[in-house]
Amino acid sequence: MRIEEDGDRVSASRQHLVFAYYVTGHGFGHATRVVEKTEEYEFNLGKMMVLVKIPNESIALVLTITSFAPMASISVGFVPSNVVRHLILAGHDVHVVSAAPDFVFTSEVQSPRLFIRKVLLDCGAVQADALTVDRLASLEKYSETAVAPRASILATEIEWLNSIKADLVVSDVVPVACRAAADAGIRSVCVTNFSWDFIYAEYVMVAGNHHRSIVWQSPISEIPNGVLRLNFDGCHLGEMGIGGLLQGHRCNDIQAFSKRAKFVLPFKIAEDYSHCEFLIRLPGYCPMPAFRDVIDVPLVVRRLHKSRKEVRKELGIGEDVKLVIFNFGGQPAGWKLKEEYLPSGWLCLVCGASDKDELPPNFLRLAKDVYTPDLIAASDCMLGKIGYGTVSEALAFKLPFVFVRRDYFNEEPFLRNMLEYYQGGVEMIRRDLLTGHWLPYLERAISLKPCYEGGIDGGEVAARILQDTAIGKNYASDKFSGARRLRDAIVLGYQLQRAPGRDVCIPDWYANAENELGLRTGLPTIEMNDDSSLMNSCTEDFDILHGDVQGLSDTMNFLKSLVKLDAAYDSGKDTEKRKIRERVAAAGLFNWEEEIFVARAPGRLDVMGGIADYSGSLVLQMPIREACHVAVQRNHPSKQRLWKHAQARQHAKGQGPTPVLQIVSYGSELSNRGPTFDMDLSDFMDGDQPMSYEKAKKYFAQDPSQKWAAYVAGSILVLMTELGVRFEDSISMLVSSAVPEGKGVSSSASVEVASMSAIAAAHGLNISPRDLALLCQKVENHIVGAPCGVMDQMTSACGETNKLLAMICQPAEVVGHVEIPGHIRFWGIDSGIRHSVGGADYGSVRIGTFMGRKMIKSMAAAVLSRSLPSSNGISHYELEEEGGELLEVEASLDYLCNLAPHRYEALYAKMLPESMLGETFLERYADHNDSVTVIDHKRSYGVRANARHPIYENFRVKAFKALLTSAASDEQLTSLGELLYQCHYSYSDCGLGSDGTDRLVQLVQEMQHNKVSKFEDGTLYGAKITGGGSGGTVCVIGRNCLRSSQQILEHGLAFLISGLCNINFSSFTRHPIHCAGVVTGYLVLQIQIQQRYKGATGYLPLVIEGSSPGAGKFGYLRIRRRFPPKQSVVSLESNYN
Repeated sequence: MRIEEDGDRVSASRQHLVFAYYVTGHGFGHATRVVEKTEEYEFNLGKMMVLVKIPNESIALVLTITSFAPMASISVGFVPSNVVRHLILAGHDVHVVSAAPDFVFTSEVQSPRLFIRKVLLDCGAVQADALTVDRLASLEKYSETAVAPRASILATEIEWLNSIKADLVVSDVVPVACRAAADAGIRSVCVTNFSWDFIYAEYVMVAGNHHRSIVWQSPISEIPNGVLRLNFDGCHLGEMGIGGLLQGHRCNDIQAFSKRAKFVLPFKIAEDYSHCEFLIRLPGYCPMPAFRDVIDVPLVVRRLHKSRKEVRKELGIGEDVKLVIFNFGGQPAGWKLKEEYLPSGWLCLVCGASDKDELPPNFLRLAKDVYTPDLIAASDCMLGKIGYGTVSEALAFKLPFVFVRRDYFNEEPFLRNMLEYYQGGVEMIRRDLLTGHWLPYLERAISLKPCYEGGIDGGEVAARILQDTAIGKNYASDKFSGARRLRDAIVLGYQLQRAPGRDVCIPDWYANAENELGLRTGLPTIEMNDDSSLMNSCTEDFDILHGDVQGLSDTMNFLKSLVKLDAAYDSGKDTEKRKIRERVAAAGLFNWEEEIFVARAPGRLDVMGGIADYSGSLVLQMPIREACHVAVQRNHPSKQRLWKHAQARQHAKGQGPTPVLQIVSYGSELSNRGPTFDMDLSDFMDGDQPMSYEKAKKYFAQDPSQKWAAYVAGSILVLMTELGVRFEDSISMLVSSAVPEGKGVSSSASVEVASMSAIAAAHGLNISPRDLALLCQKVENHIVGAPCGVMDQMTSACGETNKLLAMICQPAEVVGHVEIPGHIRFWGIDSGIRHSVGGADYGSVRIGTFMGRKMIKSMAAAVLSRSLPSSNGISHYELEEEGGELLEVEASLDYLCNLAPHRYEALYAKMLPESMLGETFLERYADHNDSVTVIDHKRSYGVRANARHPIYENFRVKAFKALLTSAASDEQLTSLGELLYQCHYSYSDCGLGSDGTDRLVQLVQEMQHNKVSKFEDGTLYGAKITGGGSGGTVCVIGRNCLRSSQQILEHGLAFLISGLCNINFSSFTRHPIHCAGVVTGYLVLQIQIQQRYKGATGYLPLVIEGSSPGAGKFGYLRIRRRFPPKQSVVSLESNYN
């Protein structure tokens, strides 16, 4: 539902209404938006000034502001205050419930219509520093504030709401307010651009399963006994809004349930939100699927009181002076502003500066009672952090906004993209903010022409809707009764909950970014690309001096994309309203008259082996069709085309041209990371030697939005350290990957392998694929800091098309390539849940595995020395009878996978503890002997299941490899599928499962075992979670043919086929074989798995199929533009920053 803005005030109501407005405790900004709606009242909140008016009308509004940190955010700070002001003007009283200091509300104005009640109801996000959220601390604080006392909070709020006789409860994002209103029998509405279920979902995933106690919210007594069933159409869901978590588990089994309770916190929050009537959604919104109905309103913006001319006259600043307003709350400790930060002739207005702070002469301290909107509108640009308030006022007043990213607060990319869409934003690298290299950003900002023309009276529109709702008007599509029933949702990689019957709203910019990813894959359409035509086009544009594109359409498309960059750079023009910053940066990256080196490395599908790689298992990996391309150009420093901020950095050092590394990475929109990275290559040196890996890890971790560069630039340091290479030239790199990130298909390995391959080719280094893979593993282990094994890099480097790479990971012995039989096919189905080998769960499982190995070695050594206590259940005699030679091998066990399953079961399984505290283990065993992980003394690690998995997985992989070469039969396929299923459930035992991947595996099982499938000899035979687990992709094995059931065809496949093959349905039923060459089992899988999964989760999973050569087989391309255009002055001026 869309409510358009108009210029009318909210008309006075005939009724005396009481509103309850709950505002989250996420920084002072949330208080400011509350008070502005309530009274004529000026005050300073950290870095933000607010004016609030309350006339003498009789109306009541309740606002709850729950906790405060020093200006942690102003993301929606003045929204409630603006809305409240209009409600007051319409004749309603206001009650404020707040944990803020009284002076925030009473230092200037006392009003009998303003009632303040201090209450702490939630805590928002806890800041680790001025720009970074502490995700774990946020969860812990929320648990302490809102989870543990939930019952008493609800009881108190219900009683209080009834006592004031509130007509309507309004909340920005405080979840419990909606539940309290429902229990009190009062309607409620939310007004916000983000919700905590979306924000916290990431924190829970990153924190890991061992933090379930922090997010556990519902007492077991609240959950009904018995088995709760959830079908895949999402019709039957469990109580308390956590349906998918309860599937197939008895709720009175606390231990079993807790294994699936990872997402209880965001699910409980979503269930609270579902009690409100509808959401009044502000521009720049995040996905908020828990709300049943949505009404969009314009921007909420504070009014101007003075003109630009009046403000400048009062400040004594002429119109010819460039003015930047520094609106940056919570500045880094110990950091001071310096005169040289500003260009000559500029002045800076500093909001909220302490009287104790000494400011340079070109920085002006603003008074405590200043009204910032007037100053913002009087400035030439603004410098600060992104929040709803700063973005909305920058857009409304058409003020260019130079911003620095905040880390780990998922509201930001949505506001940032809105700002950039209207050509109003310039991103400043954090390093340049702190070192004072502001000039190129400020100059870029004042060249922008912001073009927002939308409404700015969202506060008034929202107030009118709230008033109408309070007097009985129904904006919702229907009314609920009883508890809300939510359905699972997977949104942008996070597991949430959604209201039934409502699609998950994904902003256009994200959908466009996904389309960009699809274009980078270069996959042929059903109608097929004309590869010969595409190849001819490539050779027309480039001389290929070395290498062969090998008919790979994605490589041809990548070369064509370089031509488009070339053309865009030459013209200096872009007809699109919105320019994607990564494209702007890439357009000026290369010197088109010089040679460019291109490498390609595919992702991989983990068919068998997975996390057993670091325990020395045999693994079977398939290089997939999706790949990463990296283009590298080396230039003398004097010839490199530098971005303006890199030029400024070199100029500030007072030195001539020095080697610089510049990287552009496509796809940054999909993962909320910066699109560019640059550094002086001399930064890699520590004296006359390369810096240590540990220092490099800290270097790249300084700015989380640019940490991705470690995967690319880390290759340079590893080559310097391991091979003694020195880089005298500048390096420009473009990274374009079609391998989906966070899906468990080795996107990171493909980037590492492609990057190092391209760098090596450009510098004449001859590195074997195997050695290159081992070097890339060092990048990920030591510089990125992810404790992965080597199978990902090895497959990306050494894989071959339509073959499984067979490798024994001790450490990396390739034993051959297993041909995939013609009657067998593998697919990957993305669960939509983000996966990371750097995550807490993956690392903890690895640690537990190495703990188990150390214990087994200790047990074997103890027997050999006759020191093992007999109280452990096995006598000395029984162990010694097994043979001294085997015990000697096991006492010096390098890899757990060298222990046979029968030896494990006979001697060690019962002696390993289920889990052990890190501190206890270190006291007994000193070290777990794993160089890439560190034991946390206070954390408990699973041992028995984690040690068991690689031992049995190695056996399963060997059996799988042998079965692949056996005679084709149903028994062969069934046995192969069974091995996949066993692996999947073993992952779950280790704590690396996920609801999404479990759901996909169950869907495959349902397809495999339905009657029609059995009658038709079946199509799918097994499935398993892959890679590091905890989400990501499921590997499916099936018959390589179109043997779908008639029931599947009737439910949509026949219609799809008839459209693709240009035949009608009746002809298809008579001649289905005519379409077999175009529509394969892939489409059968799409219809059956994709659609049902989407029906249950709202997410349409990506299906991966096909194979392609590894980086070694591809080699590299050395290309030169055939007709390089002249570099224009216009394009140089439009260069990135």
